[in-house]
Amino acid sequence: MHRYFCLFSLVFILSPCAGSVAVHAQSLLTLEEAVGTALERNYTIRISRNDARSAANDYSLGNAGFLPSVSLSAQQSRRTFGRDSGNEAGPVFGSVNTVDLGMNLSTTLFDGFGQFATYQWLESQMDLAELRADQTTETTVAGVVISYYDLVRQQQQIEVFEEAVEISQERVEIAQMRNDLGSASELEVRQARVDLNADRATLLRQRVSLTNAKAEFNRLLASDAGLDYIVADTIHVLRNLSIDDLRESTAHSNKTLAVVRESEESALLARREIRSEWFPTLDLTAGYAFNDLSQEIGVIASRPPGLSYGLTATVDLFDGFNRRRRRENADLQVRSAELALADAQIAVESQLENSYQNFQFSLELIDLERENMGLAQLNLDVALERFRLGTITSVELRDVQSALTNAESRFITAQYEAARAQTELLQLSGLLVDQITN
Repeated sequence: MHRYFCLFSLVFILSPCAGSVAVHAQSLLTLEEAVGTALERNYTIRISRNDARSAANDYSLGNAGFLPSVSLSAQQSRRTFGRDSGNEAGPVFGSVNTVDLGMNLSTTLFDGFGQFATYQWLESQMDLAELRADQTTETTVAGVVISYYDLVRQQQQIEVFEEAVEISQERVEIAQMRNDLGSASELEVRQARVDLNADRATLLRQRVSLTNAKAEFNRLLASDAGLDYIVADTIHVLRNLSIDDLRESTAHSNKTLAVVRESEESALLARREIRSEWFPTLDLTAGYAFNDLSQEIGVIASRPPGLSYGLTATVDLFDGFNRRRRRENADLQVRSAELALADAQIAVESQLENSYQNFQFSLELIDLERENMGLAQLNLDVALERFRLGTITSVELRDVQSALTNAESRFITAQYEAARAQTELLQLSGLLVDQITN
């Protein structure tokens, strides 16, 4: 229930009529809401779903050639003529009316089991389209998640730079006060102002970067690029991911492997379909016809309705070796599909191992940078107090301040990299969409 309420809230936030409210109120956009909107509105996902529906429509008995074809024909013609009557009355004019009605049925009784192979191939194409739609959905969701975490990172970075501006402002005030008391030079005050302006410029550039990132993120959500909002202020990282569980889930649920496996099955069925061309075909035809011939002068002729039927057997004795060429190409396609599956398995396994190592490395970085950030904050508190007392210079305070800013930025980056690696792991294991939407 909470999930559907969140999705409804997001639609309201991103609707055109609520655009001004979202801009001014800076409504919170959660990750779940963003993913829900992308699943509903993203154009790439919607196109892939249409392709899947189209493949499902093609999967039918009629498209496979099982059902007969029936046609109805009707024709009426009129021919006028004149002939000599043999007397003084002169020529006699008349007309002949012809009416033809017919119904014809044709169906294939046997084609080397090609119909069955075609029907199974159409089913495979339907399954393949569904898998590709799932793969597209998962890839798009992964992009939304990573982009969302990037917005969180950039939003947190703005807070870091805002804090830097506040510290620089305090440094200017202290330097000005010391200058008024004669314990600091005018040069020290000017340098403090230069550093303050530099921090303000950095903050401004970061705000522009966040605005541009939001515009690109709105494109993923198929929303108005001008809409604004805030995102979550923290990045949640799962620390209980097991590589063994991930390997097992990847083997069964990885979308890339599923697509390649289905492509191999489709190639096998296509080869079966081509092999059926080596067998004779047997067709049944049946028809029902009615013919009526009448003329205004003379005899009226009409033939009674008639039923006709027959069997046609066809054997292709020679077609310029085209069947053999198609069969050889089909064998090559099957072999290529087998090689593609082997290559995909190696690539996915390697990517999983690399992503997991990156994830573990990022977790260690988070712990390390968290400790560094705490130490840098303590150093800044001490340095500010010593600067007020005049025991350190403005340049020394700036170095301590920069160390804190860099430590906070590295901590934010470590969190983002861990979240990115975590997203890649969940995507590889086929658990990403369920993890976000459930």
